Amino acid sequence: MTNEQPDRPIPQYDRSTNEQDRFLDHCQRNQILITVYLDSGRALQGKIVDHDRKCILLGATRQEKIPKLIPKSYVSLVRAEEILPLFLEYKGRGNYITRKKARKAKQKAAKATQPKERKTRQVNEPMILKSPKAPGKPQTPVEVVMKKAPRSRSTVPKTKPSPPSDS
Repeated sequence: MTNEQPDRPIPQYDRSTNEQDRFLDHCQRNQILITVYLDSGRALQGKIVDHDRKCILLGATRQEKIPKLIPKSYVSLVRAEEILPLFLEYKGRGNYITRKKARKAKQKAAKATQPKERKTRQVNEPMILKSPKAPGKPQTPVEVVMKKAPRSRSTVPKTKPSPPSDS
């Protein structure tokens, strides 16, 4: 993602955008000096000239030097030399998991302050059902009584089988 129009307004980003591209765009737009650490341990300093999905074009600190093309697969760390105001809107908000835990704790506290209403019904208590209205007939309630059925016992014999005989 390159920015060919530097004077256009900066769009508002949400967290679903690629943070790496956002960081590199900001460093490129504002000509921020960065240090790129490679997997080999070597550190390169410069300003970002351009970047894409697979590589970074790192310009040298002096004008007469040629920019270096660095594949992103070789990069282990990119660090800006100054503090960037880029991600300050996220500061203190945490990530998705911490926000979800806080939301659940808030809901749990709200439930704890409400009085609990439990609707219980005895098993042998009659339940009255109303039949659907039929035209021309008065509606009469129907009483249904539900009783607990005893559990059926398994029919496994309690005697042990006799050992096989040697005949």
